[in-house]
Amino acid sequence: MTYLKKLLSGTLLFVLFIFGLIYGTDNSTPVALAFLNWNTPMWPVSWWVLVAFALGTGFGFLLSVGMNVRAKVDTLKTKKELQKSKDELDKLRTINLQ
Repeated sequence: MTYLKKLLSGTLLFVLFIFGLIYGTDNSTPVALAFLNWNTPMWPVSWWVLVAFALGTGFGFLLSVGMNVRAKVDTLKTKKELQKSKDELDKLRTINLQ
């Protein structure tokens, strides 16, 4: 079953690569983006799409790293509180047994 998954994912990646290659060659007309008084250099449309994709991927990665760090900090705090509660419960059990 894992061989079939690898074969299907490899085929899908190859097809996506071919579509990206076709997209890049079809959209090679240079354009300049303008925002207010600021103009960018002339690059092919495919490069602008690639830059936008890369920036979006990087931004998403940074957001996920921040969320993961926050989740790990919360987990450590919860583990510490749990250990403190267990220690207190053990202490109370030993007092009640005496």
